[in-house]
Amino acid sequence: MDFLATIQAPSPVFPNDQNAIVSVAADAPVAQAFQVLIKNNILSAPVFDYSKDKYWYMFSIRDVVNHALRVLDETKFESDDVPAYTFLTEKEHFRNYKVQDIVGNQDKLLEIGTDVYVDKVVELMVSNNAHRVISLNADRSLNNIITQSRVVECLVQLFGVSPSLSGLGRQTIKDLNLGKMGSIISICETDKAVDAFRLMCKHNISGLPVVSADGKLVGNISESDLRAIQSNAQFLRLLYLPVTEYLDMMRKHRATEPRCPKQRALVKCDQIDTYREVVNKVVESKVHRCFIVDSNDKLLGVISLHDILAALVKSSTKQTNAP
Repeated sequence: MDFLATIQAPSPVFPNDQNAIVSVAADAPVAQAFQVLIKNNILSAPVFDYSKDKYWYMFSIRDVVNHALRVLDETKFESDDVPAYTFLTEKEHFRNYKVQDIVGNQDKLLEIGTDVYVDKVVELMVSNNAHRVISLNADRSLNNIITQSRVVECLVQLFGVSPSLSGLGRQTIKDLNLGKMGSIISICETDKAVDAFRLMCKHNISGLPVVSADGKLVGNISESDLRAIQSNAQFLRLLYLPVTEYLDMMRKHRATEPRCPKQRALVKCDQIDTYREVVNKVVESKVHRCFIVDSNDKLLGVISLHDILAALVKSSTKQTNAP
């Protein structure tokens, strides 16, 4: 990680997914925090706890939807064509809850100062299995949010200039034992979309592979597929459709809604693909996971951004300890 050791956390090399860095208060009403996500067209924001004077967790659209699923039954989602914010804030269950009441099972946010270099950030992410690290100014205001995806994007630019990274890049998935193999958390294409998001909340993951009855990979569902719910409450009702039908409806919505990003590609690889090839695929498609399949598209495993960064740390440690 020689080149990452030259880049400080506030560097413009690591811009954020949004133009402005926003946060929500732990004791803010859910409706108010939800409005922050809608206004800034983002899926999540850091939660600041004034009583502890620190950033605590991330508040996301997944938390809002999961709370709605707990307190409202399916018939309550048979709403008119109204904005989701209006629909949800009219419900007593949302008026009476604060952000800290509904934030799900999430890892605590890791805080760093502006003098920390990115190689140490990567080590923190890997050792704590953290998806992001927040950089704070001296006055504890947010300076930057470094995500796993931003670091992995940076790797693509470094393969050609870092000898150590180039060497890692030539090794295969099988040689590196990269990713999780065997028992993978997945959802069947005939299961309801709501069950997929409940699984995400239960296991604190941002996406799931969608498989056929015989175990073949047919799709991917993630938190970003909830983005449409920010604009219209009727999309809550669609959560009770089979996963593949729900995803099809989301694709149609994205085609007509300019604020919604395009549907992310389903990224696959096999065990003879190299580390560099996997990183390139993930970055080019702007996804958070690559699925390992056999010649018949049967799902064998999954490579997450955490796995990619863990391999980088492991390789760096070996080189450091080499005689």
